[in-house]
Amino acid sequence: TLASAAFGAVYRGDLQAAGTTAHAAFDAARGQAPVTARRPLEALGDVAIYRGELKRAASLYRKAYDLSTGAGDYLDAAWDAASAAAALAYGNHLQEASRLAALAHAAATASGAPSALALAAWALGEITATTDPGQAGGTCSRQPPSPRPREAAWSPRSPASPWPPGTPGTATPPPRSAT
Repeated sequence: TLASAAFGAVYRGDLQAAGTTAHAAFDAARGQAPVTARRPLEALGDVAIYRGELKRAASLYRKAYDLSTGAGDYLDAAWDAASAAAALAYGNHLQEASRLAALAHAAATASGAPSALALAAWALGEITATTDPGQAGGTCSRQPPSPRPREAAWSPRSPASPWPPGTPGTATPPPRSAT
């Protein structure tokens, strides 16, 4: 999709192409279901944050957050709120950043995704690094709770785990019997 191309351009450092492509993706979303604009808004937010347009980035990520929560997609909502929180923290708008980090944590909890919980902790760490650098490391060193099996299709403890046996936090396969 156009939004994916915009993300690729951002990560290659081509902000001109990223901006043009993200705007085209946003334009293509007009007249579609509102949630269709979410990815283009996220791409525009990424362009803005890399350009140092922190308030604009936060505003775009907040709009994406609203679309994500409206669609019941709490995983994406967590990422959107955490991105907005980081942009605001970098701009020294710490009170609003803290509010959005709390929204990211709530959405991450609702999603049950450990990666979303980790991202919410990272956002809080970015805010805390500004006010209490010694405390900031603690927000990122906590291990998020594992999702319950009914909350996630896959978890690092599932039998089909892609992690090598013995990886911390993963299931250890039962010993093979000699038959």
